[in-house]
Amino acid sequence: MRLWILLLLGVFGLNFAQAGIFDFKDINKAKEAYKKKNYDATIAHLNSLKDSIKDPALEYDLGNAYYKKGKYEEALKHYKKAKGVDEANRLYNTGNAYANSGDIESAIDAYEQSLKIRDDADTRKNLEILKQKKKEQDQKDQKNQQDKKDEKNQDQNKQNQDKKDQQNQDEKNKNKQDQNKNKQDKEKQNQKNQDQKKDDNASQKKSPEQDKKESSEDQKKSENKEQEKKDTKGMTPKEKKEALSKKQIKHLMEKLKSKKMPTMMYESGNPKERENDEKPW
Repeated sequence: MRLWILLLLGVFGLNFAQAGIFDFKDINKAKEAYKKKNYDATIAHLNSLKDSIKDPALEYDLGNAYYKKGKYEEALKHYKKAKGVDEANRLYNTGNAYANSGDIESAIDAYEQSLKIRDDADTRKNLEILKQKKKEQDQKDQKNQQDKKDEKNQDQNKQNQDKKDQQNQDEKNKNKQDQNKNKQDKEKQNQKNQDQKKDDNASQKKSPEQDKKESSEDQKKSENKEQEKKDTKGMTPKEKKEALSKKQIKHLMEKLKSKKMPTMMYESGNPKERENDEKPW
């Protein structure tokens, strides 16, 4: 959007009436340099007059020369010192310098102050343009702030989601590890039970010799019972009891004979003397 910035520089601020007898040459040279757009020469001639001329118009003309060079900050310094010239024009040029330097709010304020002094179509035009530009800038700034806020929220949401996903993954990994451990423990327990069962079966399993011996003993017991029945047949209960007692004693003696019985001997004195003793007890 183009600004309608019009400087009121048609009439140079300084005139011959304000100058001394030797200053009119520099004033004339400054005006000629300004018309030829040689602003560096204009500034040089105007600065040479500062010692002899104490007039706000000199600051005003320096401000215009710096403005034309695009040195808006320098122009503003001189416009502020130029109070006393046409105030509406000074404020208008001040608004232009602020606008070109990017300070829209200060430019709007300068234009409004100028319009309070004197209504001017160019001033009103520039004011409307800057207000519209400020509105657009405010909307842009607001949008940028909202975009930054949204971006920050998105980043935070992403971080929260990433954290949640990581927690879920960690939980899944932990559950899987627990399941694997339980499976391994179960397999170990099953293997242990199988090994125990094998050991029990092995301990319970009898050798052929043991089976044969047990079978022989059972047969012998059966034969002994049959023989007892035959031997005690026709006896009275008392006679049966006595016969059984004798048989049990006989069986016990036979069993004792099959085993080596320990004996204890108590000796006293000289063994040789015992040998010669005819009656040792």
